[in-house]
Amino acid sequence: MFDRIYKEAKRRRIFAKPVDIAIDVTEWLYYGDESTPMVCRTRHKQGTNKAYKFATLNIVEDGKRFTLAVVPVSPFDALEQVLEELIQIAKSKVKIRLAYMDRAFFNVA
Repeated sequence: MFDRIYKEAKRRRIFAKPVDIAIDVTEWLYYGDESTPMVCRTRHKQGTNKAYKFATLNIVEDGKRFTLAVVPVSPFDALEQVLEELIQIAKSKVKIRLAYMDRAFFNVA
């Protein structure tokens, strides 16, 4: 679906100039069995320390977001690899002017 929407935006030359991208890690809190596939540990909040995690790649301009990709993050994924994958996706679609990342990547090599 992301590719179809992106192709339409490209056809309309919406992202012809270099763009700013944002990469964020998002958590959806989970209250079930810890052994469920893709459930990760997280800081304790709202009664749980488990969550599904995913990383998003967005073009950000004038307070608007255009999502290019979403990548699930498993407990075994290295954030360095997730970041590299998202940057490669961005490079394949747009010219990057600036990249912003949230604190999940603060300690990433």
